[in-house]
Amino acid sequence: MICFKHERIRVAAAVVLTVMSVSVYSTARAYSYETSFPEEPERYDSEYYLDMLTMKYDRNWRELWETNDNIFRLRLGSLNVEQWAFREQLKFSSELSRRFRLRYWMDKERTLNEDNGTRNEIEIEYRILKDIYLSLFIAPSFWKRENDAAIGLQRRTAVDRYYRLIFKVHDFANNFSYEHSDRIEGENNLYKRQPLELILDVRDRIGSSMRFGVNGSYLRNWRKEYRFLDHPEDNYNEEGQRRCLDIWIEKKMSPSLLFNLDIKGAHYSAVRDGLEEEHRVAEFTPRVWWYPGGLRQSGIEAGIDKYNRNIIKEKTGPVEEEDKSTRLPKRSHFSVCAGFQVRYEKWKARGVDPGDFRKDELLPFCLIRSRISSRNILEAGYLADRYKSERTGSLAGESARWENRIKLAWEFLFNGKSRIRVIETLDLDPEDWGEFSLHDHFFVMMQVVF
Repeated sequence: MICFKHERIRVAAAVVLTVMSVSVYSTARAYSYETSFPEEPERYDSEYYLDMLTMKYDRNWRELWETNDNIFRLRLGSLNVEQWAFREQLKFSSELSRRFRLRYWMDKERTLNEDNGTRNEIEIEYRILKDIYLSLFIAPSFWKRENDAAIGLQRRTAVDRYYRLIFKVHDFANNFSYEHSDRIEGENNLYKRQPLELILDVRDRIGSSMRFGVNGSYLRNWRKEYRFLDHPEDNYNEEGQRRCLDIWIEKKMSPSLLFNLDIKGAHYSAVRDGLEEEHRVAEFTPRVWWYPGGLRQSGIEAGIDKYNRNIIKEKTGPVEEEDKSTRLPKRSHFSVCAGFQVRYEKWKARGVDPGDFRKDELLPFCLIRSRISSRNILEAGYLADRYKSERTGSLAGESARWENRIKLAWEFLFNGKSRIRVIETLDLDPEDWGEFSLHDHFFVMMQVVF
């Protein structure tokens, strides 16, 4: 890892890392046969991606998560009369000695995505040099054969400024468990090609006006043989791959204007017993924030956890001061966020029931946010989703609609960082309920720093 002292070098490094991530994205990632992007969650919730956009973390909530080592957050949203969407995330950090630190991550998600799961990962971090760290990751599971292990190398100069490269082995004990057990569940499912994943995770800034993050992952093509000892007629082979890329950029355009761009992409493919499946998803979300009172530092909205920065300072020496130009006004109390999200999804199936599925979505939004006191913030705005899809094969058909809603939110800040947000949406489409209904969906969001 190099210490980037000049802006040109930092810009070049950012470009190189982005190119690396793109090459990762164009090469693979998969794991389990089910794709993590279902072709039509709208069959359960006609406003599913509108719900996801309503619960999307804004820049303040994202900064709070990224700049604190000890934090819990929760998103809970009503999808329909039967189902909630929720996501719980926890991370904490504790110093073990002068050079060792323990980190832990928990991520539990339950939505209409088919590949919902739980991240339960422990990291032992060792400081090699001033700001260079070597890490060992273990992700324990109830079934030992599903345990993951990884090693990582990173350069970190602050809680929210790092370059990490991680090499992960999924299900590293799978073959050993099956070969040395007494007929686990009457099966003998062995990898012929182990799932190995390479992850690049970056968060940094360029100069005083631009910040960025990159997360790219590549899981190589894996192959597994499923063998059922009591029913060999059910045996089958499976292989797949998956690749993902997530980039965000935030740029200060003027003393009162910020521009943000989020880009996400994923490609999944799998072959199972002669059935071939391929799935592509891309999201593009540009937006702007306008703060009429200008951008200044705020004690309540501050992004950097000073406690954690002091820990780094004690171990590595002076740390570069945080960029105060990107903090919310202390008592400007008013901001506007406007933008849109473009989603593209394509699914192909070849085999028993071949067919293609394609979906395009445009989700514009405009939100007005005002702080009415030191602890209370109100938000109101408009969100919409223009949805179009078409399918070939046995279920051939087309679908198109336009969903509209009003968002009303109240946010309460507890001790300067912890907060809770309650959201109510008003449906502007009477046909969704058969008659006009003021209430649409309800959401609760929470972040607690400890």
